[in-house]
Amino acid sequence: MADSPPSFLKLTDTDQVRSVIGIDSTDVNNTQICDMKPEEDLESSLLSWVPTYQTVISEGAAAAATDAQKLKYLKLKLFSKYFIAGMVVSGGWNSILQKQSDGANEAVRFTNVSLRELKKDIEDRASKLQEELLNLIVPDTAEAYSQFGAVSPAYDPVTNV
Repeated sequence: MADSPPSFLKLTDTDQVRSVIGIDSTDVNNTQICDMKPEEDLESSLLSWVPTYQTVISEGAAAAATDAQKLKYLKLKLFSKYFIAGMVVSGGWNSILQKQSDGANEAVRFTNVSLRELKKDIEDRASKLQEELLNLIVPDTAEAYSQFGAVSPAYDPVTNV
């Protein structure tokens, strides 16, 4: 039986992070990811914009969680996965195989992918998830604003009133 991959704040793990990037454990192993201390960066980020993240986790993971609580929890998990994946791409430039040859054999991977673009895409996804989660926790007041309405003039030229 294989060991469970290292988990970060019980929101994501190394296997999920690698899957976002499209790599496997031979490209970037668990130790390389864990040595970056992504849990500290993730917790620091969460405490700055959603200090109640632990409540979101406990409510969303509960058996009797409402759909709204589950949605917040899922958005938090997704944000965490993409946030840490962005860190791995930033910190693992040299460990992600692009082209390797020993003269007789050659391995090519990610040759048509710009790691900078990949990092930007991952960080954009994390940012979008962060915004969605914030809107769930503190609903945006602009959404309640309606651009449609009825106007009643003070003077009616037909009835002259």
